[in-house]
Amino acid sequence: MSRARRAVFLALLLLAAVYSLRTPVIAGTLQDVPPPNQPDGTPTSTEQRFHYKAETQRVMQLIVHSLYSNKDVFLRELVSNANDALEKLRVLRLREGVEAAEPAIRIRPDRHAKTLRICDTGVGMTRDELVNNLGTIAKSGTSQFLKQVRNADNDAATLIGMFGVGFYSAFLVSDRVEVVSRHFAANSSQYRWLGSDLDAFTVSPDEAADLDGGQHGTCVTLHLKHDDVDRYADVEKVEQLVTKYSQFTEFPIYLYKPVTAGAGAAAAKATHADFQQPDGSKVDEATDELLVEDAAASDGGTSPAETRYEYVRVNRAKPLWLREPSTIAAEEYRQFYKDFTGDYGDPAEWTHFRGEGEVEFRALLFVPQYPAFDLFDATAKQGREAVKLYVRRVLVTDRLGEKLLPRWLNFLRGIVDSDDLPMNVSREMLQKHRALALIRRKLQHKAIQMLERLANATDANAYHSFWKSFGKSIKMGVIEEPTHRDKLVKLLRFKTSKSGGNLTSLDEYVSRMKRDQKSIYYISGEREGAIAKSPLLEKLRQRDYEVIFMSDPLDEYMLPHVPRYGNHKLSSASREKLRFGRNDTWEDLPKIKEARARLKPLRQYLEQVLADKLEKVVVSSRLHETPAVVVSGRYGYSANMERILRAQALSNPNAIPHQAPRKILELNPFHPVVKELAKRIDKNPDDDTAKETAILLYESALINSGYALDETSDFASRMTRMMAERLGVDGNVTIVEDLSDLPQVQRTPSLEEEHVERDAEPGDWQRKLVDSQAMKAEPIGKMAADASDADGHGWAHLGKSTDGVDADKSGRDEL
Repeated sequence: MSRARRAVFLALLLLAAVYSLRTPVIAGTLQDVPPPNQPDGTPTSTEQRFHYKAETQRVMQLIVHSLYSNKDVFLRELVSNANDALEKLRVLRLREGVEAAEPAIRIRPDRHAKTLRICDTGVGMTRDELVNNLGTIAKSGTSQFLKQVRNADNDAATLIGMFGVGFYSAFLVSDRVEVVSRHFAANSSQYRWLGSDLDAFTVSPDEAADLDGGQHGTCVTLHLKHDDVDRYADVEKVEQLVTKYSQFTEFPIYLYKPVTAGAGAAAAKATHADFQQPDGSKVDEATDELLVEDAAASDGGTSPAETRYEYVRVNRAKPLWLREPSTIAAEEYRQFYKDFTGDYGDPAEWTHFRGEGEVEFRALLFVPQYPAFDLFDATAKQGREAVKLYVRRVLVTDRLGEKLLPRWLNFLRGIVDSDDLPMNVSREMLQKHRALALIRRKLQHKAIQMLERLANATDANAYHSFWKSFGKSIKMGVIEEPTHRDKLVKLLRFKTSKSGGNLTSLDEYVSRMKRDQKSIYYISGEREGAIAKSPLLEKLRQRDYEVIFMSDPLDEYMLPHVPRYGNHKLSSASREKLRFGRNDTWEDLPKIKEARARLKPLRQYLEQVLADKLEKVVVSSRLHETPAVVVSGRYGYSANMERILRAQALSNPNAIPHQAPRKILELNPFHPVVKELAKRIDKNPDDDTAKETAILLYESALINSGYALDETSDFASRMTRMMAERLGVDGNVTIVEDLSDLPQVQRTPSLEEEHVERDAEPGDWQRKLVDSQAMKAEPIGKMAADASDADGHGWAHLGKSTDGVDADKSGRDEL
């Protein structure tokens, strides 16, 4: 029997034995399987009940290394725990009138000791609370406290803790964690909790440990891992993390950091009473001042500027969104925007509101003056998200992206704060919940109202400035947001043939429409100057119709989503079957019908000659001075759209002509070129000159209408032959490099040319050159003579002194 078959046989035999014994493996041991439950679900008399077992160390590793994807959140969790401790004490002070120290959170990084310390003057913990709260996984002291006060009052609504695992995030960056705590009750003992691994911990009395100057509270000291010392023992990095996650917490957060003192400063205030600096300086316990040993000061001199350590508050920002909008001045909003975003300019507009219903939240949204440099860059890493999500004033995430706001509103900056959002345990992301969709819908609605308010403001320049910065975003909203498309279309702005370079809305365009005008006319192109001169607008200009200029590539993608505005259809001046007012149509109809009949042979001839390029040839009603233009079909690409597709980096230029429908050539029946060409075709359809002219007519119309030529060399050859015919020369003659038939040029050669042509014998050109050099040297000689007359020594004083000593050497010795 082979080895594989033997293994299969043994496996089957083992399964049969297990099945016959009906003994499953539980926690590594075999337990008797009880008989089934009774019909009502109660256990039988022989049934045994078991509790789930787990490997504590393995569970702790999963909690520490699987719940959190970013190490930085450990500081947020520990600061939130300290904030909860202070909040619990505040509630107890209000309910029971207990006395307590001033609330504060103090953070001290120490690179030399490789530690990070977070202390609070909160409620503190007893020995049993240390064991139960820190020694029991997923047991939240905050949740238990909330249950106790929930029926009494609602003062603890700002507590943050929920799951009872945030403390263990400290092991993300540390090998050993020390917790020293004293309960706020009088005569409470102080205890130390020490966890050096993920398997066990110790609790012992420790009255000598320092609580950072506080009489009660908790201090958590992290002994950082070697790889994390440079990052989390750095003052600037810690300050950055506190500002990012906890800048709006209610209680003050102080960071122990170096501060530069002025001249003569020998001591600085500090709130730590027993801390020794790396340089050996200590804190005076009596005065609570940091002593700085300074030799200059001891000698009676004045010490220079020096660096001292002291606690500096790092969360001075106030949660402005928690106040009622009626109590906030406009200047406060502007200052908060600058502090929150780091922008130097004022916001263009803002909205502050409260959402109620299934989920309650507060939001504050701002419209900046200028866009971020990578706002419209799809490949840029969106590290800075527009709107940040807070839960109880603590940052949860700033990477929700389109889950919180649609992509077209990613230019907004602001805050959303809620107390009851469903979060995962790590608090890094939200669970999929209907509440998030409700918040998104409300934010979008309020953002559109804010933009409408800005558009309808009395100062039109404010919205024009906004449009220059974020007009593309509004167009993206028209494309991607069918629910609010009608509102967003009203926010669009364009330049027109009658706006004088200013922006105008569609409502303003409609108010200026002619009485017989039924459509809103527009034309798209690369540049506004070229669009305004387009031959496609000749009849529209003649009838004094206003035309919208669309020079933004995004307009081509937006227009299919806006076929109408109100009762008016949007008509492109570059597409076939352009219609004017009713009276104009009936007026031109008899002439157009007659022109179609008379030009039928020419149209058929052109369709035959240009069969691979054109769909059809028609008589135009839009032309006045131009012989012909090329337009696109009703569903075909416009000239501007073809240009945009060709310019895309990943497009296939060879596929564009096949994807785009063939074009339509429109002829001006009243133009002399068209009339003469029709006569020649009628007389002799095989006339080569007529064929050449017909192709040239099409290519020139193609260029004049904004399209690109497929074969530019053929067009250049035809233009060369046409110029040769106009000049009366043979354009097909063989080119010979002979200049004898060119006209002679009569001119005076320059001195350089004569120098090349003549030999080295002296002549007039050499005398001229000598005279020229003499004239250039004359000012120098004159200056030397003047100097000689002035001191009697001429130029000699520059080289020799009067006593024969070298002047240069004398000068050097003197220096």
